[in-house]
Amino acid sequence: MIIKLEQKIDIDHLRSYLGWVKSICPPFMKKNGPWGGWSITSTSGEIYDGWQTGEKAYAASTSEVDKKAIVDYFLQNNFNKKTKLYNNDFADLMSSLTSLIPDINLSRIRIALLKPHPEEEAYWHQDSDGRDSFRLHVPIITNDQCFFDYKDERHSLVADGSVYLINVGRLHRAINQSQHDRFHLIADAYKK
Repeated sequence: MIIKLEQKIDIDHLRSYLGWVKSICPPFMKKNGPWGGWSITSTSGEIYDGWQTGEKAYAASTSEVDKKAIVDYFLQNNFNKKTKLYNNDFADLMSSLTSLIPDINLSRIRIALLKPHPEEEAYWHQDSDGRDSFRLHVPIITNDQCFFDYKDERHSLVADGSVYLINVGRLHRAINQSQHDRFHLIADAYKK
């Protein structure tokens, strides 16, 4: 399930902010694929922290002991320490976002970079045990060859200031079949 909010944020402001982020430091890139980016909030306050993933907690091949350790890690770390990327510009963007969704807390805020890759390299995963679990996505730079897939649905999210709440508790994947990098502002979203 993808919920597109009626209101939008200032996409030019967000793109300008992304330009500043790219100018001061390279992105963190994960070892298992074309994913990475910059943390705006994290557990340690460092810009390369906050990229831990929890989907292994819900994989059939993960032992019960390892599942518990992963879930406990996410429950104990609230990913709310501001990094050096959380400047006045970003505070203005956050104010705009929180006015759109006042009943939602945002955590583990980051700019995600998805590099081009073949569809078969995009792995299916879920980020909870099947319960509804939401992430906020604001596409910053994307194109019509970038997709967010559920098993039975393919979505192309538009970078026009639109704000999306996406259920990542269902099996899903992200794909970039273009020749250009895709950038989204992403945050874990919780009801207050």
